[in-house]
Amino acid sequence: MTVPAEAALRFLWGLAVGAMLGVCYDFLRPLRRRHHAPADILFVLVSFMAWVWHSFQICAGDIRLGGTVSLGIGMLLWMGTASMAVRKVFYWFWLVIFQILS
Repeated sequence: MTVPAEAALRFLWGLAVGAMLGVCYDFLRPLRRRHHAPADILFVLVSFMAWVWHSFQICAGDIRLGGTVSLGIGMLLWMGTASMAVRKVFYWFWLVIFQILS
C-alpha cells in the first residue's frame, strides 16, 4: 500500500511533468501547420519518454493509472492557464526559423 504523502508527491510531480508536456506541445504547435507528421511523431516520442521517466524514475516502477492521469491533468492545466502567452513566443520563434530556411 502506498503512503498518502508519497502518492500526493507523485501526483504533484506528474502535474509538473504534464505541464512540461504542455510547453512541448505549444513549442511544436506552429510547426504542425507546415509539417504535420514530424511534429506529431516528435510529440508522441517526447510524451512516451516523459511517461517512462515519470513511471520509473519518480514512481520507482509502481505504474498506476493515477500517474498517467496526472500527466494529462498537468497538460490540461497548462493549456488552460499560461499557454496563450507562451504560444505567441513560440509562434514568432518558428516564424523566424522558417524565414531563415526559406
